[in-house]
Amino acid sequence: MRRQRGFTLLELMVTISAIGAASLAFVTSANGIHQENAVSKAYCSDVSGLRQAVRLLRHDLRNAASIEELDWTREGDRLLRGRREIARNMAEFEVKADGPWATVRIAFGNRREAPAGNGRAFEFRVRMRNAGRAR
Repeated sequence: MRRQRGFTLLELMVTISAIGAASLAFVTSANGIHQENAVSKAYCSDVSGLRQAVRLLRHDLRNAASIEELDWTREGDRLLRGRREIARNMAEFEVKADGPWATVRIAFGNRREAPAGNGRAFEFRVRMRNAGRAR
């Protein structure tokens, strides 16, 4: 009697199925990590833009006589200083005057996903040094 060498068709199919399942699990987890990384980069970009906006806005407010002379606007989700874009993905931007003080409220993120009070919005006050002085 002759001895057969090699694998049966069933053994090959089981092995290939196991390799396919392991590959699918690896690709799925790698895709999830990639998406989390993209979200993290977008969040860091938002925070960086927000930091720059706060720094520039404080400077402008300290040297302003009133909030009316500020040239800051929000168009869509972009925060503009004059015509220059300072930050993106802004959900809210508001400046109110209270005597020599200005209160600023800024929030970033989509309005549907970042409602006020979830840590993505904040307020700060700045004393306007030139408040009440004519320019």
